[in-house]
Amino acid sequence: MQMDFHYDVVYVLAQMAGFTPEESVILATSSQFVDDATSSSLIQFNNGCMYKRISTSHGTFDLRDNGDPADANYVWAPFHFMPGNDGMPAGTGEGVGQGFTSRLVCRPDSLVARDVVREALACKDKPYSLHRLGITLHVYADTWTHQGFVGTITDRNKIQNLVLSGAAALVKKLDNLELDGINQFLPLGHAAVLTYPDLPYIGEWSFDYTDGRPGVTRNNLEIFMEASNRVFKILTLYKQGQVPQDAATLFDNLPDLPQDVAEHFEKCFTNFTGNTRTRHNDWMKEINAHCFDGVEDIPDYHESGEGSWAYQALGEKVEGKYSYQPGFLHSDWHRFHDAAIVHRTFVLNELFPRYGIAGI
Repeated sequence: MQMDFHYDVVYVLAQMAGFTPEESVILATSSQFVDDATSSSLIQFNNGCMYKRISTSHGTFDLRDNGDPADANYVWAPFHFMPGNDGMPAGTGEGVGQGFTSRLVCRPDSLVARDVVREALACKDKPYSLHRLGITLHVYADTWTHQGFVGTITDRNKIQNLVLSGAAALVKKLDNLELDGINQFLPLGHAAVLTYPDLPYIGEWSFDYTDGRPGVTRNNLEIFMEASNRVFKILTLYKQGQVPQDAATLFDNLPDLPQDVAEHFEKCFTNFTGNTRTRHNDWMKEINAHCFDGVEDIPDYHESGEGSWAYQALGEKVEGKYSYQPGFLHSDWHRFHDAAIVHRTFVLNELFPRYGIAGI
């Protein structure tokens, strides 16, 4: 998914679930910033203080080799391609199934992803609680669009016989030579299908895996609608202060997204086409025209520069250092990175071992 979902849709869903506009901005910005926090460099201040941020994504040209062979595993699996553990519950994965890599394949709404949600709900008393919930919404939503792929370089990400039909035929299609090149040199995540999983408007498309797994036919509109409904339920749980003990029944007895809102979402997902920025602008116009009852105006998202969380927390760098601001520890940028560090530590050191997933 891209900014039109991670930022705009999350903002609308948050207010539908009862969050204030200010809280909704924190949730939406945290959700989107997962895709944009690509640096893990040390922050140094002119008073001697330091802060070690982490990266929750990598740039396009850093996908194959970012300097640390293990680093991709610390980014893609915990933040974008949550392993589905072959659909098995905690305590039953290690040593069974079709092998380790099979259990790393991302599955929509997996029990592993639901446990990530439960953990985020349980930290409501933390100063970075909303930021962590926003990160979790990104991770959970990505299980829907990244389903069937693995957040590491593996033959399981190689595909063939890509077919785009209907609205999908309007986007660029890889020729066989380009597809073979990606299969050979960059079988990471859904690189072989470019951004097709992230585009809600393209409707139905299909492909085959090269390893003999059954072919896949997808309808992106249906996937985005299902993800929207589940994200609404997560936000509702948080507002209710509930932390269900059983991941299998996490969403039981929760209301669905109201029918009129769901129909409005479906219209927007279908009609808002083009690149990420174009779709984001269309969502902003729709929101700021008060087409969603009870939803306040949405501010634009700033990845960097003035208006961004990083700029508000750090300001300008002078001679390699930043001027320490009194409110730094309470800034949204600092709280986002604190939340990301806690999330990654939980996923890698507690959650994955719980499911018998090691070696990430």
